[in-house]
Amino acid sequence: MRSSDLMQRVAGTAPRPREERRPAPGSPPGMRLTTGRVPAREAAAVVVALALVSLALPIRWAAQSGWDAVHALARPAPPAAERDVGSALGGLLNGPLLTAARTIPRDATFSVRVSFDPPIPPAYTEAAIGLFRYWLLPRRFTDDAHAADWIITFHHPTSTLGVRIARIVRLGRYTDAVEVAH
Repeated sequence: MRSSDLMQRVAGTAPRPREERRPAPGSPPGMRLTTGRVPAREAAAVVVALALVSLALPIRWAAQSGWDAVHALARPAPPAAERDVGSALGGLLNGPLLTAARTIPRDATFSVRVSFDPPIPPAYTEAAIGLFRYWLLPRRFTDDAHAADWIITFHHPTSTLGVRIARIVRLGRYTDAVEVAH
């Protein structure tokens, strides 16, 4: 310590080190006072940096979105029949729906039977009936398998339908169209 600093401390005119400063009256105990101020140049630099980051992120997101759109447009489109079917059930029924529409005559009545053999999540079996009903329009749907001209089986064995079978057309994996012999 220099002698001039020592003399100022003895006289009580020297600034106290941080540890010795007393908190302002009314401040919570243990709170330290800081007398330093942030220089204007540093504050301006922080503000400019934050502004640049807030501008750069949306620009990056927009650029990434544009890049993804270009890649999506550059990919070959799926065939028209597949676009019509869509990706219902992850494409599980795309083939069976198209084959059923080609196989079952437009003036026929049909019924759909679903089961869990082999096991399949219930969401698939519930959706299968609605998808076939919609996709096979203008064919008429009936809940009565004995009154139908065709029965579509989805994860359902054809031997348990209880009708006389004229022919079985394989629509896809675990999916058949059964023509009923009247």
